[in-house]
Amino acid sequence: MTPPSADLRSGDVFAGWRIVSIEGRNGGLLRRECVGCGKQKISYRSHFLRNCARPHALGIGCSACTVRQVFTTHGDCGSPENRAWNSLKYRCNNSHSSGYENYGGRGVKVCDRWLGRGGYAHFLEDMGRMPRPHMTVERENVNGDYSPENCHWATKSEQSRNTRTNVKLTAGGRTLILADWAIVTGIKYHTLCGRLRLGWSPERVVSVPPRLRRRISDRTTTTPLAVTEEHEGA
Repeated sequence: MTPPSADLRSGDVFAGWRIVSIEGRNGGLLRRECVGCGKQKISYRSHFLRNCARPHALGIGCSACTVRQVFTTHGDCGSPENRAWNSLKYRCNNSHSSGYENYGGRGVKVCDRWLGRGGYAHFLEDMGRMPRPHMTVERENVNGDYSPENCHWATKSEQSRNTRTNVKLTAGGRTLILADWAIVTGIKYHTLCGRLRLGWSPERVVSVPPRLRRRISDRTTTTPLAVTEEHEGA
């Protein structure tokens, strides 16, 4: 940034300030206004020239406008998409994050395109706006990075079906998690888990109907016998 010359005139603009008037004895005072918000300030000419010549002079006016321009680069702070973007960066890059061991601690990274200045704009361009409220960024490959080719918006229920802790079972040419097999077969989830613990083959786990057993609810009376579903291996 080239510092202003000592020969300042009304109307000159430098470092985000417009010179309104030159005042005081021998023109030693400057009345200036911020070009961003119109805030006016009076200062010594020598102080203004010296401050503008400093290497850290940002050239964007008053302190309020400086903060606004430095920290608001895309005008979308606080939006659901911006919160999701900040969240994925936090759990991958901040070792103090409660979920770091499952993300950054396992080597999961955020692609370079979504980082740095302009990273959020690229993220929004690749992902688009959140289709429905309360959706999250899901990675199709749970061991892969956060990148355009591996991510999409998903509901929390959809994302819960794509975790490393889910048990997937292949039977009859279909691969489903146990929760979905329970829905398809009508066999209780815990029954399926028990059969797997007993070492049943995948075909038997999902094809054998649960046995029915009789249980005497009260041996001292003649009440009808209750029929319950047996949980093999449970």
